[in-house]
Amino acid sequence: MTRNRVLQPVKKQTLTEMVAEQLIRLVRMDLKTGDKLPSERQLMKQLEVGRSSLREAMRSLEIMGLVETRSGEGTFVNNDKSRIFSKPLEWGVFDGEKSTKDLLEARTVFEVAIVALTAGRITDKELDVIEQTVKKMEQTRPPDLESFLATDLRFHELLVRAAKNDVLYETMSLTYRILDKERTSGISTEEQYRKSASFHRNIFEALRKHDGSAAKEAMDAHMKWTRLLLDK
Repeated sequence: MTRNRVLQPVKKQTLTEMVAEQLIRLVRMDLKTGDKLPSERQLMKQLEVGRSSLREAMRSLEIMGLVETRSGEGTFVNNDKSRIFSKPLEWGVFDGEKSTKDLLEARTVFEVAIVALTAGRITDKELDVIEQTVKKMEQTRPPDLESFLATDLRFHELLVRAAKNDVLYETMSLTYRILDKERTSGISTEEQYRKSASFHRNIFEALRKHDGSAAKEAMDAHMKWTRLLLDK
């Protein structure tokens, strides 16, 4: 009998694969769009698995675009179907050959251009929300780096969202996810906390005046400083 070259021997599943299958079943059968998944502790208990296997499986679901993790809130069933199609792109960009420097350079080009759009489109309500993130950054001090970076990220996400262009928002969300680990380095001293917060304040003040040119200059200065920090 001639063996079909398309078919391959069936391999045994790893524990992570089995956990992922269980989670996919949970998402598709018991939860609906926007629902929050049980906590990590609850899932570990119900599935009788360790933290590392669960996290690897959850990462698989994120890569597929089935769920999204929100800092400080938990993991939710993805309500944005377009993000599912961004996942292959994420793998292509983050293939181990692209440098952080290249990604930061690309981020600078995008954010400097986007902030000009935002200046002309942002509403008073959006300005109020963004100002709250700036105030929180100004009040945060070492060693609360996790909170500081989460607020920093929220500022940029709100800024891009206020540009009201879904393609740009998805592009920047992808960039933020890829650069997430690198963002934890660089800022450590109280002076650096204050300096970073001041850049965000300058960007916000330009947005409040709906001054696109000033917003671009402020964002460019911020991104140049960020790149210098990461080069150290």
